[in-house]
Amino acid sequence: MEQAGRIPNTTHENSELPQPGIHNPHASTAHHPVVGGYAFIRELGHGSQGDVWLAERRTDKQKVAVKRLNIESVKNWKEYELFKREASVLATLNFDGVAKFYEAIDCLDDNPPCSNIVQEYIDGRTLAEMIQSGQRFSVNWIYDIILQLIDILQKLHTHEPPVIHRDLKPSNILIKQDAGKDKVYLIDFGAVANPQVQSGGSTVAGTYGYMPPEQLMGKPVPASDIYALAAVAVHLITGISPAEMPNKDFHLIFEPQMQNMPIAVVNTLRCMLEPKIEMRLCDYDTLRTLFKNFNNNIYTDTGCRQTLMSIAEYNKKLQKVSTYCEPGNIELWQDWLHRLDSPHQINI
Repeated sequence: MEQAGRIPNTTHENSELPQPGIHNPHASTAHHPVVGGYAFIRELGHGSQGDVWLAERRTDKQKVAVKRLNIESVKNWKEYELFKREASVLATLNFDGVAKFYEAIDCLDDNPPCSNIVQEYIDGRTLAEMIQSGQRFSVNWIYDIILQLIDILQKLHTHEPPVIHRDLKPSNILIKQDAGKDKVYLIDFGAVANPQVQSGGSTVAGTYGYMPPEQLMGKPVPASDIYALAAVAVHLITGISPAEMPNKDFHLIFEPQMQNMPIAVVNTLRCMLEPKIEMRLCDYDTLRTLFKNFNNNIYTDTGCRQTLMSIAEYNKKLQKVSTYCEPGNIELWQDWLHRLDSPHQINI
């Protein structure tokens, strides 16, 4: 399910969102012409809990995007904490494919009181906008987009501590023209999960059709983003949202829509969409090799069982990036550990 009252993403202008000059009951440049050192230019969009503005940093005229949470509109304090968590996670990310985080600003004395996230402004289009416009994509273009997303996800998942996006979908994937090439940005970290600091019950966040079973149960893991990545690929190739496709025993039935695609591609996506985590193809190096081959028209069907990394090896890799953490601190992967000696695990 998509989070209720989610604020639009912060990094680009969406042509379907309200245009400048349309009244926004949650914010007005008459009330807030400046936040910190940023002068608001125009509204990019708004939701039930806040709004997004294109602004200008007054010191150097740098364009930025400001995502604002109207604190009076939140139903409980947890929503404010999640907004602050998004800011704290973004502050630790500094690599290509994620809009730069500049700062978080609380304006608690304003009317209404607001909390703000200031990020790099990315002038591009989302995949959702491109799909809705009726644009058709070549398979090689799709493979390139998937390869860029694999790189971004690997950086997130091997970050210290690991970061799970939890809401990978076309509307959160931004495409920007950069030196004649299409560059991918992953945006809107409002549903972000950090498995090393999360404790207690998990909130369910994400979008139906792109969420694997474990995420529906409130237990996302890095492999959950891999499932969503495959769902995005299915959407781009078929032009049909996975939410509109049949589902049997948690298996997305997408094959009838891909009868003209090479069997190696279909099998790879099937392995990435495996509902059981321990059976899911989620090794970045393997995925990168496969999609590079596809991009070069090499469609050797290696089969899922040969390309799957064992659950034991996958857990070893995940734990290597967290050497400073105390034992047992990666709570969301503990459910996997009891399978390490299972005779049903798949080894390469």
